[in-house]
Amino acid sequence: MSKNAFRRWMRASTIAVAAMLVSACGGGGNDNSDPPPSNSTPAATQTGTVKGQAVAADTGAPINNATVSIGDAQVRTAADGSFTLEGVVAADRSLVKFASANHGDTTSVVKVVANQTTFVRGVLSPVAVTTSVNPAQVNTVSVPNSPGRVTLPANGLVDAQTNAPVTGPVTVALTPIDPARNPASMPGDYTNTAGAPIESYGALQVNLRDENGRRVNLGANKTATIRIPLSSRAPNPPATIPLFYFDDASGRWVEEGSAALAGTAPNQYYEGSVKHFTVWNADKVVDTIYVNGCLQSSNGQRLSGEVVGSEGVDYIGRAGAITDAEGRFRVAIRRNGVARVFATSLDGLRESNVVKVGPSATDITLPDCLTSSAAVARAPVIVSPPVNTTVEVGQTAFLYVAAAGSQPLRYQWKRGDQDIPNANLPYLALYNLQLADSGATFRVVVTNAAGSVTSDPATVTVLPPLSGRSEQERLVRLAFLAFDFYALGASPLELIDDNDAFRSAGSICSPGSVTSTFDGAALPAPGTLIPGGSHTLAATFNQCVTNSMRYDGASSLQYNVPDFSVGNGSAVATLTNMRLTDPTDATPTYDATGNGVVNATFASATNGDLVTEDITITPTANARLQNNLDGLQATVVSGSLAFRSVYTVTDIVRQIRNTANAFTFTVNGATLVANGSLQWDFDTQGRFSSGSGQIAVTRNGQPIGRIFINNQGAMQIDVDGTVVPFYSLAMNTRAASTVMRVRVPARNATVQ
Repeated sequence: MSKNAFRRWMRASTIAVAAMLVSACGGGGNDNSDPPPSNSTPAATQTGTVKGQAVAADTGAPINNATVSIGDAQVRTAADGSFTLEGVVAADRSLVKFASANHGDTTSVVKVVANQTTFVRGVLSPVAVTTSVNPAQVNTVSVPNSPGRVTLPANGLVDAQTNAPVTGPVTVALTPIDPARNPASMPGDYTNTAGAPIESYGALQVNLRDENGRRVNLGANKTATIRIPLSSRAPNPPATIPLFYFDDASGRWVEEGSAALAGTAPNQYYEGSVKHFTVWNADKVVDTIYVNGCLQSSNGQRLSGEVVGSEGVDYIGRAGAITDAEGRFRVAIRRNGVARVFATSLDGLRESNVVKVGPSATDITLPDCLTSSAAVARAPVIVSPPVNTTVEVGQTAFLYVAAAGSQPLRYQWKRGDQDIPNANLPYLALYNLQLADSGATFRVVVTNAAGSVTSDPATVTVLPPLSGRSEQERLVRLAFLAFDFYALGASPLELIDDNDAFRSAGSICSPGSVTSTFDGAALPAPGTLIPGGSHTLAATFNQCVTNSMRYDGASSLQYNVPDFSVGNGSAVATLTNMRLTDPTDATPTYDATGNGVVNATFASATNGDLVTEDITITPTANARLQNNLDGLQATVVSGSLAFRSVYTVTDIVRQIRNTANAFTFTVNGATLVANGSLQWDFDTQGRFSSGSGQIAVTRNGQPIGRIFINNQGAMQIDVDGTVVPFYSLAMNTRAASTVMRVRVPARNATVQ
């Protein structure tokens, strides 16, 4: 067992575990049964025709004189944005590339059938800023009224073809891509190089040209920093996320590097380093299920060779499939996501009704076939209206609408009967809600050239702070808060870095301070590995902010680990007014103080490529834990708390379980007992797949409530049938980033 097990003792707390799961979300993509990418000719004489239109992503207006190309063939769009390309080689996956002087390039993926016409629409995002820079110096180019930007290194740019250094002026053009507003604006088809579906959280295209119009890129061993504006329908975007770049040759997204979430809503962004320029996307590979169905004409005839699409409602992802000879299809959607499913003919002359599907953890079979008829100008219809939402004071509420109808669709959200300025997306984010907002109603008007429709209203309920909650709910929260005895006890481990070495006490807090001892003496020199055996690490914190938490008070941690590589050991923490708070919350959502002695035992076992760690926490009798948000204090009587973490040798989480074993405590003379387990399971890529179990709480022998897991993996409290979220959005986001930092290589691991 390395010091990482101690890290999990402190950081893989139930706060962080639930938070990480809430952050998990998914997206669409192509049916993985589709053939691999190809623009090759199945037979030399088999060709088809591609017709379509180029339109602007922000307005839906046609784009004149845009260049459209497939392979070596190209054409310019007419005034209405239309184009026709004949003699296109038939292929299951052809790339249609669009370019325009005032817009970023994009690529659509279509199926071209011999002797048939395929319709495609290219959706181009406008260039937001164009400026000239001197490549000899560091340059930062920012998107006006947006957190988007790129920072270029000095003397780091080269000709993209020859790799010769560029010394003359370079023109930088930045194009933010906003998939939350228009998912079709993303190049490609939301798939990675393996054909797996991805979900986007925003993208940025960076285009560099020299004074002769030649492409410019980064030189070898040079990096630039990009900020991608957050564009998501997910209420809890991940704290870190992989970066993907668009490969023009395959039409797929290639993973390279990662980015961290920064900024303050509504101006958040993902920041990361890149080694070259193209379209960069903040994405994650997601878990999917499939919608199975059939497509028929208005007279009941099954239709083959038609395109069936899905588009996320509460996530940003798209997927496509082709109906078989019997009109059947199988199209992907995000697991536990909500999506709309529809069909169009290849030539765009027929289209079907739109159905809403999900959420579901398993495959869905539609009860009725989609019905296709001649495409006509259709007024908008509401497929999925916004739904009533409950949040806590200071949280953010997200409302979504899914609409169908002839493009482009325009949105206007209203609070009551009043338009909300600049609320023109398919979703609405309501930040920092207060009690005065409780009961407010919101609806959206969707408009196109054929008409408009207004959704049913959705009511937002804002819950009061914990002190205003029912006594039963507060007690259930306090019962589960007891799991954080170990986070308080393990606070001295902030003195140890992720390489099992001592840190300088002066480098830990910003702001605040910490004083510390090791075996009663000064800490060993920074960089010294923490020794095995029996030792005591003690720390006293004074308003110390580190790893996104604030520490106050003292904890003395006596550990006994004979051999860090074996995986067994124990520890005893003595707490003296040890307080842990979250300084990032505008409205406090976590504030706990512990006193007394906490015992812990550790066990670790490896079976094949899976590692199982078990940690048991036993606060001694009379240990105390206070929830400072409402003043309730628990005094321990007996029982224990257990944590199981199963992960691969490459640190991919597979299972997490938290168990209360007859954990008994008193509050104001009443005896409370918490019993049960919560378990989160993950797929082979570490993505949340399912949750199960509950922890029930009794008072003087009578049930008062329970904690369970919803289908997104978030903990919920149920008191007398009233269900509320356990943690706030702010807490979830903060804790998710903490969990991602805990899983570092053990001392005997190979670090790449």
